[in-house]
Amino acid sequence: MRIRRWLAGAVCSLAVATVGVVAIPSTAFASQYQSSNCAWETSYSYYTCITQNWNSKTANGRPYVEVDNYTVAVTTFGHNPGSVTFSLDTIAGAQGGVLNGGYCVNCTQEWRSGSYGGNGSWQFTYTPSWSGWWIDVGGPHNYQCGNVLATFRHGGSQWNLQVPGVCQGHL
Repeated sequence: MRIRRWLAGAVCSLAVATVGVVAIPSTAFASQYQSSNCAWETSYSYYTCITQNWNSKTANGRPYVEVDNYTVAVTTFGHNPGSVTFSLDTIAGAQGGVLNGGYCVNCTQEWRSGSYGGNGSWQFTYTPSWSGWWIDVGGPHNYQCGNVLATFRHGGSQWNLQVPGVCQGHL
């Protein structure tokens, strides 16, 4: 018997011994996960991360993902950060069949923070409008993903930091 787990477009297989016959319902129990990616802004040492809080289950032999929310965190470890400000542009997207009917076609949502600066840490939590929907991520171009672009300003200069996205499924 082989157990398969679908994560971020990759299939991982684990061989297990068969001890007896196990009845698995058409909708298996959900498992809860977090996926994160981070990036450094090296001029003034701002560390920016995005975390996707998501659940996974298999129904009728298909992998489904439900995203609860995205958390974006920014921490400064730098010198003279009081003169630097930043803003965040966070985007989430989903596409795929919805468990129990319907289809999410290019579902997207964007959140823009205000301007922040100084020493410390900031955390923002964003919940997509399709939170609670179990979306099939097993097919091509079926996914639930999020990313963040941080824009920094200092004096008359402005620069961007693209944090690698977090994604379940296949873009």
